[in-house]
Amino acid sequence: MKYDYFISYCATEKSLAHYILFNLSSIGFNVWLDNKEIQLSSNIKESILYGIQNSDYVISIISPKYLESEWTLYELNLTLSREKMEKRDILISFLFKYNLEQPTKVFPEIGEKSFHKIEKDISENQDLWMAKIINQYFVKIDKNIIEKFYNTKNQTDDFKILFTLYNQCIENINLNNIYVINLYNFSSYALYICTKNKYIITKNTTIAYNYLKIMLHKSYDFSNNLTQFHIIACLKCTYIILQNLLYFYNN
Repeated sequence: MKYDYFISYCATEKSLAHYILFNLSSIGFNVWLDNKEIQLSSNIKESILYGIQNSDYVISIISPKYLESEWTLYELNLTLSREKMEKRDILISFLFKYNLEQPTKVFPEIGEKSFHKIEKDISENQDLWMAKIINQYFVKIDKNIIEKFYNTKNQTDDFKILFTLYNQCIENINLNNIYVINLYNFSSYALYICTKNKYIITKNTTIAYNYLKIMLHKSYDFSNNLTQFHIIACLKCTYIILQNLLYFYNN
């Protein structure tokens, strides 16, 4: 079985790991978590090895107890070894009530990693850590997707409406919250075209749309403008949805 994420954590952060599991699963990711995947009769080390080898990424919750645990150190070593072998970034680290200096003394290799710091409660930072995960998950995207849409032959009324929505997005690109709302509307119409024409909606498209729905609700709070970090994540999700539509429209 293939997983999108393996969650590595120590026992003291069990509730935090379950919170991350719930949020990632709710938008469509397939997540490996020990008490969900390891059976009572299982060999624990073999199960962990299988989980890490069959996950695209490993989310590491580095807390004060993390680098003192035999199991989490085993998971971290496996992840770093796999990174060297595959020559790509696999580890996504979150510092929970911890600073960067302490863990890098034990593992200098993780010093160059991109960390997101969680001071108190991850729910207060949900949009930031989720945006980080989305940005890393959707690394390979077609940035020329809009140009390809303009060059699509025999454009229908649906496509004309889609371009009208796109132009609304562009007009409000500097108004972050409105921009995200428009991206959601734009993507919703793209999915409507997919459904109407009975095109297959991919797993990545579903994940992208579910993330945009989460950000839509946050965008309504105009007292707190979204950052460029959020915008990049939402834009990547929009590209993924449009790629889905364009693929079937031109095939």
